[in-house]
Amino acid sequence: MGTTYTKRRIFFDMHFPEISGQNIAENFQPAAIAESMKAAHVDSVIAFAKCQFGNFYYNTPQWHKHTGLGSQDFLAEFAKELHKREIEIIGYISISWDEWQANHHPDWLVEDSQGQRGTPDAFRWRTLCLNSPYRVEVLNQVHEIASLPYLDGMWIDMSIIGEDSCHCHRCRKAFEDRFHRPLTPQEGPSLDFRNFRYDTIEAFYSEAYQRAREANPNLALTNNYWGYPFSSYSMGSRTIGALKNADYTTGEAYTDWTGILAPAIFSRFLRSLSKGRPFEALIGRFINTWDYCRKPFEQLEYECLTVFANGGCVTIDDEPYADGSIDEELYSQDIARIYGTMEQFASSVQGSPEKYLAIYHSLKSKDNCSEIEFIRRTVGAFKMAFDLSIPVEFVFDEQIASAEDLKPYAAILLPGVHCMDSEEKQHFADYAQAGGRIISFGGCGLFEEKGWAGIQDLGALPHSLTYKQEAIDAQTGRFITPPTLVRGEARKLHTTGTAQASGILLAPVCRNTKEEFFHNNLPAPGKAEISPILIQSTLGQGSIFAYSQPWSEHYAKYPAAPWRKTLAEALEGLKSPVVQIPASKRLDSVVYQQSNALVIHLMLASADPVIGCGLMDPMGGNFERPYEVVEEIQPMRDIVMTISSEQTPLTVRSLSGRTNPKIDGHTIRVDELRTWDALVVELA
Repeated sequence: MGTTYTKRRIFFDMHFPEISGQNIAENFQPAAIAESMKAAHVDSVIAFAKCQFGNFYYNTPQWHKHTGLGSQDFLAEFAKELHKREIEIIGYISISWDEWQANHHPDWLVEDSQGQRGTPDAFRWRTLCLNSPYRVEVLNQVHEIASLPYLDGMWIDMSIIGEDSCHCHRCRKAFEDRFHRPLTPQEGPSLDFRNFRYDTIEAFYSEAYQRAREANPNLALTNNYWGYPFSSYSMGSRTIGALKNADYTTGEAYTDWTGILAPAIFSRFLRSLSKGRPFEALIGRFINTWDYCRKPFEQLEYECLTVFANGGCVTIDDEPYADGSIDEELYSQDIARIYGTMEQFASSVQGSPEKYLAIYHSLKSKDNCSEIEFIRRTVGAFKMAFDLSIPVEFVFDEQIASAEDLKPYAAILLPGVHCMDSEEKQHFADYAQAGGRIISFGGCGLFEEKGWAGIQDLGALPHSLTYKQEAIDAQTGRFITPPTLVRGEARKLHTTGTAQASGILLAPVCRNTKEEFFHNNLPAPGKAEISPILIQSTLGQGSIFAYSQPWSEHYAKYPAAPWRKTLAEALEGLKSPVVQIPASKRLDSVVYQQSNALVIHLMLASADPVIGCGLMDPMGGNFERPYEVVEEIQPMRDIVMTISSEQTPLTVRSLSGRTNPKIDGHTIRVDELRTWDALVVELA
């Protein structure tokens, strides 16, 4: 089977403290748990070797085993029972969070710029410095766990540094040795400091993987790398760099962190950066990730089948009760139904999903601008495409070697990509020359140099918002249509050649500040700016659409039709996606081409989908938590799809029998969709 290719996984999440009198970890029954998982169609399990309290869950000769286990060698017994049932086991290890080591070696804790150790205000675990002697200790732990003969893989977690860390004497010396200047308390999130932190993590991963492979060359390895858009740089990972040694990619798609669309955006993000490698997305089975309140079946099914439809391994994050027992009903009913569906229709996700539109994820821009703005612009671009039912993926500045990496896509979105080097600019020039379409929102590094495709960015306008105006009466100067507000930093674009400018950008009457404001601190639209809304240009066989306003950033918070229409207009003239579905924003789809057939996965969220736009720190509370719960199915009726394939559609059938599709020429109608179905369209 191979751990990297399993698809129906349980994350047996158990960070268990040692509190006397509470029976913690005293009632693990490995055989019964394994049997419940087998009956629920589980094919692999992530089980703990070492948790974030620093407790071990097997008979280790060197470190601290959880006292609640007594003489039980839980991990070994659990692995034996899982393997009896042909279920693979992946060993979990926490790296930077280890309370046992923090208590015994406080001098190993990270230090902030004010000299405080171990994030003293944190109410979870303290962070240990990976440049301290702890590095040797934890690498030895990695080696010992990898040596356990019954493990099929290893899941490395929390190799982090933390906010404003680390300024300990070891890190200061390492920084000074590299940059030939001291690391000052005022350093803050400077680019040098960020790169130093990134490199620290990547060097650790490289060493950890080497130690693990020395112990077991066949072990499948991954790390919870924290490089996705929502992650702060303080977590310490580049988007791609931390994955150099991983055998597969993982990410946490918890809907209570980032909204009901988390499985949709994370699946596409992880699939895109994996470039053919397997990937998994973690789904929380609780309403609030680890609160023991079971998520309604309808929501869990939607989330799991969204990851499944995108080709990922579905990993349900479950946590046993304090004594080690499990929610038996969860496995016998909810998980059994969902994973049974996935097992039955596994062939429906073979092949590659259609490539059409890609969002350019620029780590350079994230590192050099506001992270909140970066997140909003990135996820807003995704949501615009999602709401238009357009196939969308991601491409990454860390992975682009040439225009060939961009070529599969009809269009590339640049949502506030401020930073771009000369090599990247050449890749985009080559992409456009070959017929690609570039669409940018707000500032874009392509246009810093005068004359790039006839477009120049003259800098930011001094407003926190601007207005778009369709037309103004030339005689009276009055608005013909209502102006449309766009929040965020607009740019002053200028055409230097044959590029065509259009649209009217309205400046507000006054700045939006405490000292100077109009009504309720939202200034009325005033006079037209010199900068247009849009500049269109051609480059070879391709085209460039440069918008002065940060549409995607605005759409992340205000997903309304006028702004969605902007992207639709920018895509006009391109070849249509293979399947066009002009349906409600709640509907998601993934299309696979399989020989002479199309397999169309349809997923429906029974809630109005949104995406949170803050940094991913669920316990710190510094982002907008959606807390969306699907309590009942809200079906969608009379869904109409158009097949634009050059081959003629012949028949259509529901793979699961959940819907009753009809075909008429190139048009398919679905009577009613509840959560998920896969349609098979036979082509001539």
